[in-house]
Amino acid sequence: MNFGFEELLIFAAGIVYGYTNSGRQKKVDLLKKVLIYGIILGVILGILQSLSLYYIILLGIIVSIVLIISTFIGSLLRKS
Repeated sequence: MNFGFEELLIFAAGIVYGYTNSGRQKKVDLLKKVLIYGIILGVILGILQSLSLYYIILLGIIVSIVLIISTFIGSLLRKS
């Protein structure tokens, strides 16, 4: 698996998303929405890289975690 540039783009997108949507939603709703987006994005990236099913699921989980962390960082940046 090749991690790197895609994850940095996802991290930056998560910060922007969290920064722009921080005050309008509850944290739990934001977490649910970002988790779904992360899994979908990870599966799409895994399919585009022609990986096995195990790696597609693993990439979906990793992308979700990266997106969740970056979204909450963006939300915290908005508050300060």
